[in-house]
Amino acid sequence: MNKPIVSLWGFGPSYRKRVKLNILEAIEMGYNNMMDYVVLTDMPEDFTEFAEQTGKIKAIVDIHEARQEYEWSKELEAIPSITTDPKQYGEEYKSALSSGRLFSYSLHRFSFPTIAKLGYNKIVFMDGDVKIRYDKIVSGELTEEQFWAEFDSPVNSMKGCVYELLG
Repeated sequence: MNKPIVSLWGFGPSYRKRVKLNILEAIEMGYNNMMDYVVLTDMPEDFTEFAEQTGKIKAIVDIHEARQEYEWSKELEAIPSITTDPKQYGEEYKSALSSGRLFSYSLHRFSFPTIAKLGYNKIVFMDGDVKIRYDKIVSGELTEEQFWAEFDSPVNSMKGCVYELLG
C-alpha cells in the first residue's frame, strides 16, 4: 500500500485552529498508521511547534512565499493579510469578495512542489474541517484493507470531488 499524504490549508486564525484540532482528533482516535500532513498556511510559525509535538506534519508551506512569483494569484485569489484577529480577517475577506477577489480551492496547487520533493505520489486534498475516520478501524467497523481501499484511485484521476461519505 502506498499511503497518501493529506494536504490541508490553514488560512486565518480560525482555520489554523481547526486544522490543528482535526489533526489532534485524528491522533487521539488511536490508530498508529495514520497519514502524514502537509499544511499550506498564511502563518507558518503558527504550526512549527505543533508539527514538532505531533510528528504528523511533514511540511509547512508558506502561501506568501510559494506564490511570490505569481502576481496574478495575489491579485485574483484572496488571502487576507490579517493573521491574528478573526473578526478583522473576516472583514478583509468580505471586502475582497465584494471587489471580485475570490478564495480559490486551487491554492492547493502551491503544495505540489513540496509534496513531490517529499516523495509522495498520492494526495488527499481536504478542507481543515474534514475528519478522517480512523476510529472506524480502531472500533473494527472497517478493516484496514477496507479503509485504505477508499484511497485507491487510478493515476491521473480524482475521487470525492463532491460530498462523498468515505468508509
